[in-house]
Amino acid sequence: MRYLLFILLSCSFLSEAQSQDLPHIAIIIDDMGNHLALGKTAMRLPKAITFAFLPYAPHTNVLVKQAQQQGHDVILHLPMESIHDYPLDQGGLTRQMEKKTFIRVLNNSLDRIPNIVGVNNHMGSRLTQIEQPMHWLMQELKKRPLFFVDSKTSVLSIAEETAATYHIPTRTRDIFLDNNRDTKSVLRQFQHLIRIAKKKGSALAIGHPYASTLAVLHTQLPKMSGVTLVSVNDLIHQGRKPE
Repeated sequence: MRYLLFILLSCSFLSEAQSQDLPHIAIIIDDMGNHLALGKTAMRLPKAITFAFLPYAPHTNVLVKQAQQQGHDVILHLPMESIHDYPLDQGGLTRQMEKKTFIRVLNNSLDRIPNIVGVNNHMGSRLTQIEQPMHWLMQELKKRPLFFVDSKTSVLSIAEETAATYHIPTRTRDIFLDNNRDTKSVLRQFQHLIRIAKKKGSALAIGHPYASTLAVLHTQLPKMSGVTLVSVNDLIHQGRKPE
C-alpha cells in the first residue's frame, strides 16, 4: 500500500514538473461585461483564463464577482483613443486630456473593479503611440502596483517599452484569436497560438466572448498537447526577478 502511494505521488510530481517544462500559453478574454449570457458561458473556461472587463459595461459588476469567485484573474480593459476615432466607451482616455483629468478618469476606472491584477488597453491605437499619456498611465499603475498587457492595436505602440521603464511587469499580445469570428478561422488562430508558443517558449492570445471563440476554446483547450495553459499573471512574472 505504501509502495502504491509512493508511485502515485511520484507520478503526480513528475507530471507537474513535466507540465512546467512545456511551453506556456495564456489567454485574455476582452470586452467582458457587455453580454451577460456570453459572459457566463465564458466562466466555464479553465481558471487560468484571464478576463478583461470594461469599467462601465452593464454587467461588469455581476460578472466580475462570479469570475473571481471561480478563481479567474480579472484585469481592467481600459478604453483608449483609436486612430479611427471610434466612439469611446465610458472611462475612455484621449490625447486631448490634461494630466489632472487623465489621472482622474483613469483612477475612477481602476477603482470600479475590485481586486484586479492588471490592465490592458481597449482600442488605443492612437493613444498608445503618444509618449506623455503613456508615462501618466504607467506612473499610476506603478502605485497600485499592476501589470500591463499591450493589446498591440498599433505596430507603433510604445506602451510595453514605457511600462518597462517603470519596471512594471508587462507583455505584448502575440495573436488575436478572433479578428475573423468564423469558427474555422478562430480554430486556425488557436493552432497558430500553439505553434508560436512551441517556437518561442510562450505565447499570449487575446480573444472575445463571441460564441465561436468560446466554442473553440471549450473544445480545444482540454485536448491540446505539448503546451500548458497558465494565467497571464503567471506568464508575465515567469523568470522575473523580485525588485
